[in-house]
Amino acid sequence: MTSSSVTITGIFCYPVKSCKPVTLKKAVLTPQGIPYDRQWMIVNEKNAFVTQRQNSKLTLIATALTEQGLQLSLPDVPPITIPYAMPQGERISTEVFGAACETIDEGELVSQWLTQHLHSERPLRLVRMADDFSRQQDEPALQSDNNQHHVHFADAAPYLVVNEASLSELNKQLIMAGEQPVPMNRFRPSIVVSGLPAFAEHAIHSLSNSHCELAAKLACERCIIPTIDQQTGQRDAAMQPFKMLQDINGTADEKRSPKFGEYMALILGEGSVLAVGDELSVGSANKG
Repeated sequence: MTSSSVTITGIFCYPVKSCKPVTLKKAVLTPQGIPYDRQWMIVNEKNAFVTQRQNSKLTLIATALTEQGLQLSLPDVPPITIPYAMPQGERISTEVFGAACETIDEGELVSQWLTQHLHSERPLRLVRMADDFSRQQDEPALQSDNNQHHVHFADAAPYLVVNEASLSELNKQLIMAGEQPVPMNRFRPSIVVSGLPAFAEHAIHSLSNSHCELAAKLACERCIIPTIDQQTGQRDAAMQPFKMLQDINGTADEKRSPKFGEYMALILGEGSVLAVGDELSVGSANKG
């Protein structure tokens, strides 16, 4: 049984894939997600995307959306600012989980900054999605007739909605097993809500108000990133909370992929604003 409404308790934007988020009090909604969300991505010398899966130190990079541009910073390191204007750099072809992406290189200075301060043995580059390119969705549940729900460099969908009660239940089970509880930032949500029972987000059809509607598309199947401490970049030796999620909210297949959060797409209300404290009605029809 789901609640008839939820309250938004957190909104986050991740300008650079796998780096720290910007915490927001409110956000404009677009079909492609929160403005600037995952518009940049780090690639290696083979033009393959790099995330915390390959380099957990990426979580140490703080991001800020300043008047001058996107600012990247690390502890005890002078920050660097990347202008918002589309760069005039080299065009680089890459991909995100098999989906082709055409990007523009942000230049040598930021490449040197990333390579040096992340202590990478191989050169790293920052790229931005080319403004004349739209990444195609490969998940059938995320495709639409008008192809409006494309994303930049997010793994799958424009919005990841996470439920506070699900985290509470996960932490309850971790503590009972003698493990340490984990904070919400392990799961890198776009929008955090309260008011649903634990894991009920997987059963809802939509979240809406009089101005907008977010449609639930599919559960977020988790990789190892939630095992990484987002403050230190250290991985949990016991693979928690990944293993616990497999037990309490895994898929039915033999891999038991752990689920946490629900991918959603904006189907009504482009340009509307959601703010922390807003209430949203829960549509609970079966998604099929």
